[in-house]
Amino acid sequence: MKLWTDQEFDVYSQNTRLSDNILAASREVLVLGEVGSVAAEKYKVWAPQISRAIKVLRNNQSKILADVESVSNVRESKKVELVQEARNLFGMDLVVKSAKSGENYVGPVVLESPGYFMIQRTGRIAILHELGKLEKIPALNVRLDISYPGNGDLAKVSEVNPEHSREIER
Repeated sequence: MKLWTDQEFDVYSQNTRLSDNILAASREVLVLGEVGSVAAEKYKVWAPQISRAIKVLRNNQSKILADVESVSNVRESKKVELVQEARNLFGMDLVVKSAKSGENYVGPVVLESPGYFMIQRTGRIAILHELGKLEKIPALNVRLDISYPGNGDLAKVSEVNPEHSREIER
């Protein structure tokens, strides 16, 4: 059995109707690895109460972890949908790469999945940006310079002045 951290215990024990003594004894079992009967005796509660409390806490853990997995699945499906939409728009052979730390990308924002991702065309490839990693949310169809620092800070987003653009006028 993997022991929990104090922070995990605090999260999983929220919104329970367990008494302070039951919670303290349960913490001894789940965080410190104490035997249930010893923790029950120490806190002057019955061992079956500790067993029931641990079951309640493990159920809370399962619910919270399922919610986290659900959010992760939604993010992944939003990413897949946006990449597919970009390929439908620009051709199935479009190469889409995820933005990387320490890199700089210049080009227009062509698609967005509100709250999750956006796609920027940078020539023959497209770059998938996570909106949460940008200092501000850019508008669509605006030519941008997006610079990711190497230290993990938010990416700097700035408009590219058309005068400094390297595009060839036709």
